[in-house]
Amino acid sequence: MSKPHQISPEERACFAGVYLLERMINHPVTFPLLLEGDDQHLETVLEWLYKRDYTEIVDKKHYAPTAKGRQVLTGFFGRYSDCLKTMDVYGAVDLETGDFAFENMFDFDDEALWVDYLNQDRWDDMRVAVASYKGLKPSEIIFMSFVGEGRFAESEDSWQMAITDPESWNEIEEICNSAIAVDELAYEAADGPVSGDDVLQDIIRQGAELNLALRKQEAEDESLDKGQASSSDDAVAGDEVIEEVVVEEYPVSYYEPYLDPLYVAPIWAAVWLL
Repeated sequence: MSKPHQISPEERACFAGVYLLERMINHPVTFPLLLEGDDQHLETVLEWLYKRDYTEIVDKKHYAPTAKGRQVLTGFFGRYSDCLKTMDVYGAVDLETGDFAFENMFDFDDEALWVDYLNQDRWDDMRVAVASYKGLKPSEIIFMSFVGEGRFAESEDSWQMAITDPESWNEIEEICNSAIAVDELAYEAADGPVSGDDVLQDIIRQGAELNLALRKQEAEDESLDKGQASSSDDAVAGDEVIEEVVVEEYPVSYYEPYLDPLYVAPIWAAVWLL
C-alpha cells in the first residue's frame, strides 16, 4: 500500500530546480559547464533546468537563467508569499486549549526565544491537515516552509548536497505522513459527537482571524520606506546584471477571503511550471 503523501521524482526535480533558480537569480550564483567541488551535486538539476529552457548556456562557458526561468521563479514566489503569510499560523496550535503560538508573535524581540517558544511540546503542526483540507499539496507547503526557515542553506552538509539528497525529500514525506489527520480531531462532547471536519474548520477560521489581525498590526507597525520595501538593487553575476525576483507583499485586504475555511487564493490554481 502506497503512502498517502509521496514526492515523485519529477516533483523533487521541480523543487530542487526552483531552489537553484532562486540562487542563480537572487544571490546571484554562476555555474560553469564543468562543475567542481560541491557544485557537482547539481549536475542533474542543472540539466533538468536546461532541458526545459529555464536556463541557457552563455559563451559555451556557464549557465544563466532565461526569461522563462524568471517567470517560473516569479510564479513560485507568488505561492511562496501566500504560503508564508497564511499557513505559518497553523504550524503551532495547542489542540487542548485552542491557543495559537502566533498570538504572541510580536511579544518576542529575540528570534532564538521565539524559536524556542515554537518548539514547545504543547504545539501541534496543523499545516498538513489544513493544506489537505483546502486541496493543496502538503509536500509543497512543507518544502516552502523549509525554504523559509533556511533549512537547505543551513544544512550541516553543503546546500548543494541538501537539495539533491534523497533524505531531504524523505524528511518532507515523513512530516506529511506523520501529521495529524482530520479524523483524529473528532471528539465526544456533552451534547454529542463533534466531527474532525467541524474541528478543523473551526481551527482554520480562528487561524484566519488571527492572521488577519497579525497582518493589520504588521501594516500599522511598518516603518520601512515603501519604495525600499517594494524594490531591490539588481544583482551582478560576473559581467551580467541580473534583476532580482522578490517575494510579493500583499495588502491586508488580500487575507480577508481566507476567513472562509475553503478559500484558496487564485495563485494556487495558476501553473507556475511553464
